[in-house]
Amino acid sequence: MNWQHFQTYNEAPTRAFETMCNQLFELWCRKTYHEALKAVTIVNGSGGDGGVESFATIKNGTVIGMQAKWFLESISSSQFQQIRNSIKTALKVRPLIKKYIVCIPRDLSSDRIGKGGKVVEDTELSRWEKLKNKLESDYPGLEIELWNETRLLTNLQDSDAAGIRRYWFEKSEISKELIIYSYEKQKSGWLSQKYTPLLHIQGQMHRNILKFVGTLGDRQSSIKKLNIIRQQCNKFLKACDDYFQFVRDTLSQEQLIYEIQRSQNQIKKILDEVEHVIDALKNEQEITSSIDESNWYIDFAVLIELLRQYEHSRENYFHINEIKKTAKALWENEIHTIISGYSFPIR
Repeated sequence: MNWQHFQTYNEAPTRAFETMCNQLFELWCRKTYHEALKAVTIVNGSGGDGGVESFATIKNGTVIGMQAKWFLESISSSQFQQIRNSIKTALKVRPLIKKYIVCIPRDLSSDRIGKGGKVVEDTELSRWEKLKNKLESDYPGLEIELWNETRLLTNLQDSDAAGIRRYWFEKSEISKELIIYSYEKQKSGWLSQKYTPLLHIQGQMHRNILKFVGTLGDRQSSIKKLNIIRQQCNKFLKACDDYFQFVRDTLSQEQLIYEIQRSQNQIKKILDEVEHVIDALKNEQEITSSIDESNWYIDFAVLIELLRQYEHSRENYFHINEIKKTAKALWENEIHTIISGYSFPIR
């Protein structure tokens, strides 16, 4: 979870975190105990919270307490002492507490390799387990549960918690983990009754959807095709520039010069669009074609035939032949068909 996107609404982060935990705690109580739940009470901490932010009362008299601690960084010994004091205070004020939940916005560090290659065993997790075991031993029948960052995220991903998540994390990015979790949840639910893999056929509609959605493989394939077109366009433009640099008999080749210049302008438009599409694909951005196809169409057959007619000119034979070869390559590569495929948005 990205706590930098946690919306505090001008409250102190500590207070905002307590409020969010109260909401998740109440939702969890209602979903867990249903009709057996008597009430969920939010404690006003201005005069001391009695060791809990909120507590739930079950109809059999059992009480469940919840305490939220805004410990965003590594938890120190004094902060573990705060947790211990809160639990003891809560049990003194409400002796019927049988379950006590501690919420913190981080996952505890575990055993790791320290300096000199030695295993560091005195970690946050080991301290938490020691504290939990000691208190559960001192207070028989008490169950202490930790809601760490991962558990809080799981609770926020519950379909009934959608409003809570939007309220506190409305500017958060959708994570890959959240998508996978949501998909697996739906797959094990209604999708398992609606979807049969054996009946799935990958036809034209499937291919069109993949193209529209823009899978990684589809983007890579598109970039590869467009890079080829870009190279061929640049070769065509260079051949044209070389021709104009060395052409001498402009009067006799006036028609050819006009057609080459016109085609050159069209290719420049296409090249600009190709660059735009490649950049968008690499950055996974939406693509919208900015060129009207009717304005950049080139009749390569006419151009190539005209180039053949002037090929007899010995003075410019090499340059005319090079333009013809590059134009033919663009024509055979079906440049119009490929570019037209990006005239609609691709995500």
